[in-house]
Amino acid sequence: MCENNDKIRLEKVVEFCRKINKSIERFGKDFNIFNADDNFYLSVSYSILIVSNNLNIISDKCIEKIDDFKLLWHISNIGYLITHFFDETDKLYIWNVAINDIPILQNFCEETLKSYEEKQ
Repeated sequence: MCENNDKIRLEKVVEFCRKINKSIERFGKDFNIFNADDNFYLSVSYSILIVSNNLNIISDKCIEKIDDFKLLWHISNIGYLITHFFDETDKLYIWNVAINDIPILQNFCEETLKSYEEKQ
């Protein structure tokens, strides 16, 4: 069971997952564009960083509901890399997290938030 503060963090994760999706819709689902356009790259990278930071402070009780440990590792890892090694972080790695991992995480967070609403 998630804790009360988790709801705020989950909402923030969903908000920035949606921002990632909007950036991809706006610029296109194409790594070559992502790689060439600094605004696209910075928008997605910043949003992933916010997602990662919020994900890292959600309670273990809530996080343990995510079955895919690799998903959590990718998002936590990329947040760390963006924070400490931004210029050295592989853009393809960021792209793959945005395209493959963020939609799964967003779905988990939205489903978890629905369960909050149903209990109230």
